Amino acid sequence: MASAAQSNQKNDLPSRISVMLDRENFPLWKSLVLPIIRGCRLDGYILGTKECPEQFITSAEASGKKINPDFGDWQAEDQRVLGWLLNTMTTGTASQLLHCETSKQLWEEAQSLASAHTRSRVIYLRSEFHNTRKGEKKMEDYLMKMKDLADKLKMAGSPITNVDLIIQTLNGLDSDYNPIVVKLSDQINLSWVDLQAQLLAFESRLDQLNSFNNLNRNATTNVANKAQFRGNIYNHRGSWRGSSFRNTRGGRGKGRPSNDICQVCNKHGHTAIECDHRYDKSYTGSSYSNANVERQRTHNAFLASRYNSQDYEWYFDSGASNHVTHQADKFQELTENSGKNSLIVGNGAKLKIDASGSSKLKNLNLHDVLYVPQITKNLLSVSKLTSDNNIIVEFDNDCCFVKDKLTGKVLLRGILKDGLYQLSNGSSQTNKDPCVYLSVKESWHRKLGHPSNNVLDKVLKICNVKTSPSDKFKFCEACQLGKSHLLPFKSSSSHAQEVLELIHTDVWGPAPINSISGFKYYVHFIDDSSRFTWIYPLKQKSDTIHAFMQFKNMVENQFNKRIKIIQCDGGGEFKPVQKVALETGIKFRMSCPYTSQQNGRAERKHRHVAELGLTLLAQANMSLHYWWEAFSTAVYLINRLPSSVTENESPYFLIHKKEPDYNVLKPFGCACYPCLM
Repeated sequence: MASAAQSNQKNDLPSRISVMLDRENFPLWKSLVLPIIRGCRLDGYILGTKECPEQFITSAEASGKKINPDFGDWQAEDQRVLGWLLNTMTTGTASQLLHCETSKQLWEEAQSLASAHTRSRVIYLRSEFHNTRKGEKKMEDYLMKMKDLADKLKMAGSPITNVDLIIQTLNGLDSDYNPIVVKLSDQINLSWVDLQAQLLAFESRLDQLNSFNNLNRNATTNVANKAQFRGNIYNHRGSWRGSSFRNTRGGRGKGRPSNDICQVCNKHGHTAIECDHRYDKSYTGSSYSNANVERQRTHNAFLASRYNSQDYEWYFDSGASNHVTHQADKFQELTENSGKNSLIVGNGAKLKIDASGSSKLKNLNLHDVLYVPQITKNLLSVSKLTSDNNIIVEFDNDCCFVKDKLTGKVLLRGILKDGLYQLSNGSSQTNKDPCVYLSVKESWHRKLGHPSNNVLDKVLKICNVKTSPSDKFKFCEACQLGKSHLLPFKSSSSHAQEVLELIHTDVWGPAPINSISGFKYYVHFIDDSSRFTWIYPLKQKSDTIHAFMQFKNMVENQFNKRIKIIQCDGGGEFKPVQKVALETGIKFRMSCPYTSQQNGRAERKHRHVAELGLTLLAQANMSLHYWWEAFSTAVYLINRLPSSVTENESPYFLIHKKEPDYNVLKPFGCACYPCLM
């Protein structure tokens, strides 16, 4: 009797647990419930290892069947577990599982029910995790939001590592936090607690500086209002004098003519806000010299530089002795100026220097930067920039470049804007403001993945897209950031005559950053006759054989032809491919060691894909974690763009014998919304 009592006591299940099962917390609920059931030695009932005995047994002594006592004991325990499990669920969840007759059936269906919901929830939570930005939120609220999403993903069975949590949190910060982001990015083994403390401290410091800046801006506004008031008095006087002045013929004069130049029609006598063509986007303006307009605008801006609204970009200044900024958040270190030093600007005015310090611009050092809240533009001293860094600065008619003096690599770029060379910040303006108007050519340039002007013009001709002579653009920031040029291999004039006659292939990777889906490599296959390309992502090089089998089965079925020749390099990942080729009668060609030119088409394709993919990421201002999405989009676009290599026909046309539909294209990274109707 004592043994039976001890057994029942050991198998007693607790009346309640702290977490009730709902649609979102199955992994957590399971981690609590399963140890309790195992501790009571009842896990065999839910896992199926303790099988149900026969309900009836046949006795040789008694005629017929009688109830098996073992079945009664098993059923009693199983129903006890079943009832206890239902008691640990919410009403909504339990109502979906009331039909279950055994604890094993209940356990399996609960797992199945949670699995379907968990997959969709993980996708939603991961999307929200990677898209959350601080924006206008307080730092404390932003950090709580990121940690809450990470906890929910962990609860859903898809945990986020501490490193990924920190990286994504830093990625979601505004440009005001760039100094602390640079500092924290260099720290090894940074904990989440330390990250919170440093970000909250930096926010407090930033709030103090912003309050200080607001006081200075108010003082500057008062000075500007006084200057504007004096200007109004002058205009009133001029009008009064003009209206009372009589000309030599006895008639009244019309007063002093206006020297304003309209920015819409380029005509004198009125401003853009008064122009009749203000809302007419098709109006191209008069043939008045744009150069004169730019000089006039720049000259006026220079004279009124103290009173214009502040600009947050950097501008190159060859006449400045120091770097100057009105933004406190651009500093890594800041020392208040206790003296009475001042800065003399072009119109002779003296502006107070509140502080000085050091900063960084990409990988360039900025020393002795002056903090002058009243100045309207952030100025980069060319002489100071070249003396503190091993660089050269080159100026062209519409852009400028900062280059490494040893390698000649372009480090920074600037564009001519209103007569000044403005440093490009590396992100497309259209991504920040969806209302910015793009020209037809620039819009199609983005949709098609930044092709050359010749290819762009040919596609526009195919689509019957009309453009005006003034519709042109000289500089594409994304192209400059994403495209680089190496010395080309010697071109080969030979090519296959039929589809699948010769396939070039190669593996690219490992990528410096894993993709959002965990891919490190990709393999592409190029049809030599049409140059059409197929691309497959890989998590490891050994997956190459699986990608090849998918490709082989797909193309041979679609085109009703067989692959004849495979051309690749001597990488070990292609040894299983060679075995399959020998078994299926495909000729396998391998390039000689250290002669990548023999596999030149595959090598050049890597450059083309990576170049275009990085350009798309630069255009969309997206993280490098999305490189696979950008690279696969790049291949999709390359297959649909005409090329001089294919006699100005697209690979899509050559392999499918019809023109691709360009009208379905959208710029990479553009906003899209689900239709809920």
